[in-house]
Amino acid sequence: MKSDIQQELELIYKELTKLRNRVKSLLDDQPKKKIDYTEADKLIDYFNLITKQAYKKTDSTRSLFSARLKEGHTSEDIQSVIFYKQSEWAGTNWAKYLRPSTLLQASKFQGYLEEAKLAKPVREKILVNFV
Repeated sequence: MKSDIQQELELIYKELTKLRNRVKSLLDDQPKKKIDYTEADKLIDYFNLITKQAYKKTDSTRSLFSARLKEGHTSEDIQSVIFYKQSEWAGTNWAKYLRPSTLLQASKFQGYLEEAKLAKPVREKILVNFV
C-alpha cells in the first residue's frame, strides 16, 4: 500500500511529465530560423584568399565567423586578424594554426585583434616611407 506522500509524488511526477512534453511540442512547432550567413561567407572567401587555403562554407566554419560578428566585431576586425596573423605566422611553425578555429576562437580573438591594431600603424608607417 502506497503512502500519501508516494501518491502525491507520483501525481507531481505525472504533471511534470505532461508539462515537459507540452513545452517540447511547443518548441518543436516553432519554425526553424534560416540563418543568414552572407557576411560569414564573404569572410570565409577572404580567409581562403589571404591564407591560400580552401575552407568550405560549412555550418561549423560559418558559425565561427558569425559568432564574432554577433559579439559586435566588424568584418574589418576579422579581416585585420586574418591579415595580421597570416603575415606573422606564414612560413613559420605557427602556420599550421592559420585556421578559423584558431583565429576566431572566442578566448583568443580579442587578443589577436589588439595585436593587429597595434601593428597596423607600424605597417602603415612602413608603407608611407616606401611610397
